[in-house]
Amino acid sequence: PDRGVGPGPRAGRDHHSEDNQDADDSLQGGGSIGGGNPRVWAELGFFTAVVTGPDPGRLETVIRTRIPRPCSVLPMASIVVVGSTNLDLVATADRLPAPGETVTRATLERHRGGKGANQALAAARFGATVAFNAAIGDDGEGDFALGLLREAGVDLSRVARLAGVSTGIALIMVDGAGENQIMVASGANGRLVPGHVAAAGFDALLVQFEIPPETVAEAVRQATGLVVVNAAPARPFPEEALGRTDVVIVNEGEYVELSDQLSTFEGIVVRTLGADGAEALLRDVVIARVPTPAVAAVDTVGAGDAFCGVFTAALADGERLEDAMRLGCAAGAVAASRPGVQASLGTKAEIEALCGTLEGAPS
Repeated sequence: PDRGVGPGPRAGRDHHSEDNQDADDSLQGGGSIGGGNPRVWAELGFFTAVVTGPDPGRLETVIRTRIPRPCSVLPMASIVVVGSTNLDLVATADRLPAPGETVTRATLERHRGGKGANQALAAARFGATVAFNAAIGDDGEGDFALGLLREAGVDLSRVARLAGVSTGIALIMVDGAGENQIMVASGANGRLVPGHVAAAGFDALLVQFEIPPETVAEAVRQATGLVVVNAAPARPFPEEALGRTDVVIVNEGEYVELSDQLSTFEGIVVRTLGADGAEALLRDVVIARVPTPAVAAVDTVGAGDAFCGVFTAALADGERLEDAMRLGCAAGAVAASRPGVQASLGTKAEIEALCGTLEGAPS
């Protein structure tokens, strides 16, 4: 269901209006998501594709107006990320323990993390204007957790400091191949309530499931631009938010766990496939698939968050869906090739250079 956008200098137009009829006509039946005249894309903003007719392989492009962006005039898109911030305690060993087993001789490191903070930093390093809406405790760890976001110029004015509450802690185990297991003590993240949310007035919203479901729903309700939800960790999607979401990002396990709800979702589902890339689905039909650049994996913990932040920044800025996915996969590959989480996130130049090695990459 289309919903238009709120007030502001970038407010969109109704895509059924006469003003937009020529653009609709020029893009119908294109078969390529994000295809058509780039100038039309820049003027009309976000649109997606729907499957039409008896053949699910045929695509018809439909304008869904969100954000008019005149070419070469505006900076990159503005994004508000509503989500978690954590202190990550990372133990690395040759292998991960089986249930009930103790693995010794691990090394321990302290890092900044949280899916929301990671994705906000990924988008900021890619060049987007980013505001972070989150909660930290009064234990002193929160200032450390936000340090790299502050250095990257992320707007932290929407971060609440909660008295008597600890900052979120993530316990992460990583093996010699870079695979990982994570357990999170939510702390202040679980106390981020709808009253803390300030998500209106941005080109895009990016939100995850490490905060309470009612807070996710409120962020989506307030959003005035493109809405991207990273449904991680997997849990039931707030019904009031699902119908107002444009893109849901999940990994393979999350896609299976949320399959019942996603089967009724009318927007785009982007499923990340690790080293195999990513694919976009509409009503369970694959409409786009992109590879991941080959890298030597060192630590995969931050790869998914790198994908989400860069994909959202690129899509909100007017990239075609496939190209935004390619950039997201390249961002994930850069992150996987380095140790740590936030420290592993790449710059725009690094991501675009690696993305350029993929067939069909954006020029």
